[in-house]
Amino acid sequence: MTNQLVRLGFSDIVEGRPFTNVAGSYSDLTTLQYMVNRLGWLMQQPTAIPTQPRPVVLFLDEPDHPLHRIALAKPEVLLRPADLTVVGFCGQKRAGADRGPIEALDRQLITEFPHYDDLLSYSTLQMVDGSACNLVLFSRPQGIGHWAMSKTHARAVEMSPEYYECIRLHQGHLPGGLMSANKLVLLRTKYYDYRHQPVWRAIRELGDDGQGDNYFSKKQLT
Repeated sequence: MTNQLVRLGFSDIVEGRPFTNVAGSYSDLTTLQYMVNRLGWLMQQPTAIPTQPRPVVLFLDEPDHPLHRIALAKPEVLLRPADLTVVGFCGQKRAGADRGPIEALDRQLITEFPHYDDLLSYSTLQMVDGSACNLVLFSRPQGIGHWAMSKTHARAVEMSPEYYECIRLHQGHLPGGLMSANKLVLLRTKYYDYRHQPVWRAIRELGDDGQGDNYFSKKQLT
């Protein structure tokens, strides 16, 4: 993988890489916000969440999506009125890819959640075309780095080019926590294009005014 990292302005679109259009981040934000809303709904259904084991894996019925899986590591923390750190992964499926091995690795990753104190939940929403979005909530930003140290997580990252043509990796936060009814705010997006070697990478900073506001939150979803 190349070490070069292209820095994109807010409106930049890289020729030959239409997935760098910031409109893609707006689309991802819509999907991730939907996943946040569905997780919040689930947390309001006390009888739907067993007390053990942890993590507990649940599946929601979604008429327009083949799969919506939610792995809860610390549901009691999700109920607290505290800011949450958010990671969103949105990938475009590679045609003909066999997802069996990476899905098995994903299940193994879930079993390791108790080793990471800040990791609260991990949601996966699959699209009809085979693309997928993952929503991961942490109690604080340091949790991202701790999770990245997992050998299983590192292996999943290594395998990504076999299953995705390109991905957008978002980082943001949820002011006031899951139950606050506040909207998800995206702070930055990283882009990976796996269609050619070496891998092309870029980043777009979305800005933050120090009060949880940025380009996206000024045009927040209704």
